[in-house]
Amino acid sequence: MSVTEILHGTPYKSMGAAQVAPPAGIADLSRFEDHGTFGAGAAAPAWRILPSNRWVLYHDGGDYTDFGAIATGSPLILGISPMTVIVYINSDSVANNRHVISNWAVGGGDLIGEIAIRQVAGGGILFRRKTAAGTGTSITTAVAPLAGRWYQVACVWDGTTYYIYTNGQLNNSGAGAIGGFAGGATNLYLGCFTGPAEYWLGYIDPEVIILKRAMSAGEVATDYQEKRGYFGV
Repeated sequence: MSVTEILHGTPYKSMGAAQVAPPAGIADLSRFEDHGTFGAGAAAPAWRILPSNRWVLYHDGGDYTDFGAIATGSPLILGISPMTVIVYINSDSVANNRHVISNWAVGGGDLIGEIAIRQVAGGGILFRRKTAAGTGTSITTAVAPLAGRWYQVACVWDGTTYYIYTNGQLNNSGAGAIGGFAGGATNLYLGCFTGPAEYWLGYIDPEVIILKRAMSAGEVATDYQEKRGYFGV
């Protein structure tokens, strides 16, 4: 299980060879990673293999992966820098408040520069960053992804503007500022909101890009073209 750390501003490139079965419960599928621990709901997320031989996680609406508090000095600490998050998802539902990834301290601040990516009612995807204690600015897809299909969701903030892409194409954009942070140690979660709560229902590819710069539209499109074959899109 890994969240990709980009050390020198170079996007993660998908593996050229087929992935092998993960060891018991936990797998490292990239060179740069923080190691996560499966959290307990009714059960841990289940590993599933796609026809492309790529391993993904299935979340049943009550489980998650906890990457713990991000340590000082980690490349995952975003502060107020421009940033990019890319994740591949397949939702079983179009219900509100189902989180893909979250590092959000309600009423406080955190070292990573809080982010939250979640599904809203109707299946749209919302990308949010913190502006002050407990508040934030956000953008939501103009065209909602459909349940039961794989999508690349790329969320970018360049310092002044939010961009959200689906399958390599710009879906929506809008201005939005973020503020300073009070410090803290909120955990980074995959498949739920801080708590944990508001669990994802469906598939998440465990290779999540968190990049401390704004990727260009061309780079987002390249990421999609390189990986789309894994997901049959």
